Amino acid sequence: MPLTYFGDQADNTDDSGSPSITMWTLFTAPISGQIGELSAKLWNWTGTTTVRLAVYDSTGTTLICQGSASVTVTGASPGSWFGHLTQADMTPNPASLVGGTTYLLVFSGTNLGLRYDSTTGDSPDTQFNLISYAAGGFPVSLPSPTSAGNTYSVRCGLIAGGGGGSDAGMGGQIKRFPIRQRPFAPGLAR
Repeated sequence: MPLTYFGDQADNTDDSGSPSITMWTLFTAPISGQIGELSAKLWNWTGTTTVRLAVYDSTGTTLICQGSASVTVTGASPGSWFGHLTQADMTPNPASLVGGTTYLLVFSGTNLGLRYDSTTGDSPDTQFNLISYAAGGFPVSLPSPTSAGNTYSVRCGLIAGGGGGSDAGMGGQIKRFPIRQRPFAPGLAR
């Protein structure tokens, strides 16, 4: 199924992180649908680097979806998308977003060798904290940011019509709908 992407997919300038980093940026979902991919344009220039990506509500207080495991970043040259490339790579599965709603796209990595594409100049919409959730998974709420930074190349792919009626995920409420019962007719077994 074709995906509709949102986020920053541009080829940007080379940047690098710290031994542990989590970065998040606000983006608006263009359509409603199920999350089919979470990825970032990354590469590794030394050691073993792992990443995990997630989606939070716009305030960072509700985790909607995250990769089910960390992903190893390979390759020493820029230009490859790494992350959770299918619905089966994410939890919960499926997770849905609502078109026109703003979300935080997040990536978290380990190792000083992690490199990523980013735009130059600070953006108030991009925040980061020097902590990594790549190995153990993301918390229900993001920590307070330590600083603002460049916008990095991260994207979320949505499957159109994939049930995007709710953005309640791992930290949200379960929506319950009444079951329509058949009228009782005397003499019929229930």
